[in-house]
Amino acid sequence: MVSERLKTALEETDKEAVVFAECEVYHISGKPIEPKHYLCDVTREIDAVDEASSTLKIEYHQGVKIYDLSGRSILNLKLESVGSAHIFRLKNTALVVCDASVRDTCIAAGIKDPELFTDISAY
Repeated sequence: MVSERLKTALEETDKEAVVFAECEVYHISGKPIEPKHYLCDVTREIDAVDEASSTLKIEYHQGVKIYDLSGRSILNLKLESVGSAHIFRLKNTALVVCDASVRDTCIAAGIKDPELFTDISAY
């Protein structure tokens, strides 16, 4: 669930990558909580892992490839696959990847905890 402010920031950065569904959120007292909140789904999925230069376990469950990122995994992405995308799901994982422009837009919008973003460029 995301706030109206975060929804706006994500739409400003990469509207084609996300979809939202408005939620009615109520306090335990029964009063509606404002401003509005939304369920958010990142719908863009990109197969961007460079398996040859990454260090990770690849598993198959019922014929579906899954990257096991537990332990000491190192992911290298194929930038040509990412292209101009700012937000995407990394195929074969549960990871959502955002670039620095998403983080910067969130900070400029006053999102309270931009430390939730992890800079993966050093990995």
